[in-house]
Amino acid sequence: MHAFDKDRIDGGIVVRMAKKGETLVLLDGSEAKLDTDTLVIADHQKALAMGGIFGGEHSGVNGETQNVLLECAYFNPLSITGRARRHGLHTDASHRYERGVDPALQYKAMERATRLLLDICGGEAGPVIDITNEATLPNVPPLRCVAANWIA
Repeated sequence: MHAFDKDRIDGGIVVRMAKKGETLVLLDGSEAKLDTDTLVIADHQKALAMGGIFGGEHSGVNGETQNVLLECAYFNPLSITGRARRHGLHTDASHRYERGVDPALQYKAMERATRLLLDICGGEAGPVIDITNEATLPNVPPLRCVAANWIA
């Protein structure tokens, strides 16, 4: 999960591959030169974060943030694997996403984080925008009831 300062986002959120020559100043202040096979979370002008790896400094929350946008995503492990190491990074996010995260937990996590923010900071919750690419979700094999009874 990643928190963005909503007021620092130009337009909406776009999930795309990095553009040739694109750079991103990371939350730790270092600059990453992005490869075209690096997944980024972007607005209509620039990359905001390396998807599933590291957030960007210019869209991060700070003491003056008034409006927060929470991103709670499932990233296919194949789209994350090796990307953090290529940039000399090892983050909690990359560690988890490279190994796979249960995509069924995203909505519950978003609800919990939103509830905590509201309880601690106050404010109002905005809408949940759910964008799902079914092609990247793990396959769930069908299981007949007869087989389920046999397993039990």
